[in-house]
Parts: sequence; C-alpha cells; structure tokens
Amino acid sequence: MTSYAKRIEAKYVRDRDFTHKAKIGDSKDVYEFAKTLAFEIKEKFLALHLDAGGNVICFDVVSVGTSNASIAEPREIFKTALLSNANALILIHNHPSGSAKPSPEDLLVTKRVCESGKLIGIITRARVAVGPDTGLLHIAAAVGTPVVSLWGATDPRRTGPDGVGDLI
Repeated sequence: MTSYAKRIEAKYVRDRDFTHKAKIGDSKDVYEFAKTLAFEIKEKFLALHLDAGGNVICFDVVSVGTSNASIAEPREIFKTALLSNANALILIHNHPSGSAKPSPEDLLVTKRVCESGKLIGIITRARVAVGPDTGLLHIAAAVGTPVVSLWGATDPRRTGPDGVGDLI
C-alpha cells in the first residue's frame, strides 16, 4: 500500500462582505472594516494581516463562536499570518451583547497573542472589539502589553495607560 504525503494549499478568496482601504491609517479605517461585525449574532474573531508598510494583505476569520464567546488561540491566529507573510496584525472581534468592554478572557488572549507574536516577529498593532452600541474599543493598551502603534505615540491621545502608542 502506498502512503501519500498531504499537501497544504493556501489561497486568497475575495469576500464582498468586508471592504477596506488598501492601507490602514487610523482607528477610523479599522472601524470601517470592522463595523460589519457589530450586528452579528455570534462572536467572530478576525485577524487583519498587514505588511511592513501597514498595507492590508488579507484577513482571516479565526473563529466563529456563540452569542457570548469565541475561541482564539495564538496557534490559529499565527497559522495564516505566517502563510500570508504578515509583518503585523490587527485583531478584531465583536461583542453581540452590545458592550465592547473586554472580558477577562479578551485580556488574556490579547496578552498571549502579543507575547507569542514577539517570538516569531509578527507585531500585534492593535486589538479591538466592536459592538452595535459602542463602536470601536481598543483592548491591547488596557492589558499592559506593549502594542506598537501604526502611527507612533507622538499624539498624547494615542498613548495607552502603559505609555505605549495606541490605536485610539
């Protein structure tokens, strides 16, 4: 009996539900991309893959969960980020409950992803949550994990509680 090796194949598929600018310049651009998630009835966790210049390469729907949870492990997040040759990520998920306030699990996942990314050279630029009533909320700075800003920390309104450049 002959044994065959499995071949893995990655391909880009156009998704007309998500439109975006070629480059993410500020939090408004992230919100424009993420706003379609605001009214979903299940939590979805997306990773937006960026090149070194902040240009969007692609996005990955990492997880689709229930009405109040989705599972997002660093292994699943970085699997496609490595295949797309991403230099950085913006992590986005929705809260169908309406509140974009981060849960303890949100904070833990954010910290683990930031730390894991450092090991393999993929920076987490931002971690945001979106809800139907609250708009966009930046989570990463609240974790105390340094998140490098796409836009620098020269504007004091863009500096998180840890003094690191912040998306919002």
